[in-house]
Amino acid sequence: MRVLYSKFCEYTTQQMNGRRTLVGIFDDIRAPEMPIDHPPFFLCLELEFDPVEADRPMDLVSVLVDEDGHEVFRIQTTGTVPRAQFAGPARLQCVFPIPSLRLEREGDHRLDVTFNGVKIGEERLPVRAVHPEQAHPPA
Repeated sequence: MRVLYSKFCEYTTQQMNGRRTLVGIFDDIRAPEMPIDHPPFFLCLELEFDPVEADRPMDLVSVLVDEDGHEVFRIQTTGTVPRAQFAGPARLQCVFPIPSLRLEREGDHRLDVTFNGVKIGEERLPVRAVHPEQAHPPA
């Protein structure tokens, strides 16, 4: 079992050919002051499972914590590990809409992803208060 990607983005959709499109991928949040109310966004994960893992119970948890370890949000989904459509590993795309999110203070936030209680990945999300002149330095 592997995390192939974990991304924050403004919008996502699945194309008719099955491919996923992620729009507005971001890996940090910058605002002129804190606290901020971040508009809704998406958390997108893609997981890969070896054939021997098929049909096993699955408990997937994604938790965003702030710099002090306080939980900002938690998403949990349960089910069964998928079986590959063809020979080889199975892939599972997980898309979680995140409603408007209040971020109280800046710091290095972290998304922890666990599968059946075992940490399998993490993604950093720095949150910074940046004055407008610092956000876009002169060319």
